[in-house]
Amino acid sequence: MSDDELRALRARAYGRDADIDGDPAAIARLRALEAQAAPAALVVTAPVREVPVVSVAPAPPVEEAATYAAPDEFGRSGELPRTGEPPAIDAENAEPEHPSPSRLRTLFTPRPSAPWLWLGAACIALAAFGSAVVVSAMRSADPGLVAEIAIDPDASWPESFGEKGPDAALFEEFAGLTIARGVEWLSFDESDAMCIVAIDTEELLGDSGGFQIAAWGCDAGSFPPVIRIEVTSAQPQALRDRFGDGTGLELIMRGDRIEVFADR
Repeated sequence: MSDDELRALRARAYGRDADIDGDPAAIARLRALEAQAAPAALVVTAPVREVPVVSVAPAPPVEEAATYAAPDEFGRSGELPRTGEPPAIDAENAEPEHPSPSRLRTLFTPRPSAPWLWLGAACIALAAFGSAVVVSAMRSADPGLVAEIAIDPDASWPESFGEKGPDAALFEEFAGLTIARGVEWLSFDESDAMCIVAIDTEELLGDSGGFQIAAWGCDAGSFPPVIRIEVTSAQPQALRDRFGDGTGLELIMRGDRIEVFADR
């Protein structure tokens, strides 16, 4: 046996460029040389792992599980268990399946401190006060009823108004204004519209025989006659003294009376 031959075969078998797998004759020669070079006691053809034997005890017989029936909707208990005893329940430490609302509030809702409660109450009060102020301001801007004018049965029909018709009438004087209805020359068509006119009383009763119309208006369908006046220096002094310049007035005829609304 040549050591060089054994070294060369081992290089082919275990070296970086091993190529002995494709040469069965070289493999057989390598095994023969290694067998000759190794002591008899150390010759091992293949490692063998011993597997320990573990004995497994047979599984104990499974006892039939005890069954418990839940109470029905009338509170009657179901069947009693056939075997075993019901499990013991620790009533003191047992947790309910569904926590109570108070328990949930404790776990998830932090309790606000007193300053935060006071702040919240103050905000609510301020919001309520602001809403009241806004509503009050809006109401103050709406026209309010300030007077009602009735027909004056003793008033004389002015000749300047022309012939007095069956529905014609004079209303009581209102703050220097004379209001009349049914003046024929206020109707410009044949619709038989009912109209009202407001005239300065002093001019109407003056010796000049002329007068200036302050405002006039006629009905339209189901809407009654309405006239609107803004108090200015051109209006009677009594009207200016009562309402003040810039005040808007609305006069609506309701049958035999006139309702007067003012926007302030």
